[in-house]
Amino acid sequence: MGASVGKGSVVESFAIVAAGANVPEGTTVPSGQIYAGSPARYLRDLTQHEKHLIGEHHLEMQQLAQVYNEMTEMSFRE
Repeated sequence: MGASVGKGSVVESFAIVAAGANVPEGTTVPSGQIYAGSPARYLRDLTQHEKHLIGEHHLEMQQLAQVYNEMTEMSFRE
């Protein structure tokens, strides 16, 4: 959503880069933290509830990807 992540930067799992943020080169966005702004800086820690929601969303996206994969492998007549 318009965010930029500089060369050599790392966004760890359960980390969030806000829309429009600009993560400078070589920056690490640690797990469980939100970075925002330009240049992106630490905003706050994620709550346990937010971490849980991210995990649920990830699982849902994996399931949808599997359905998509199965549907696109069908023949035209199917």
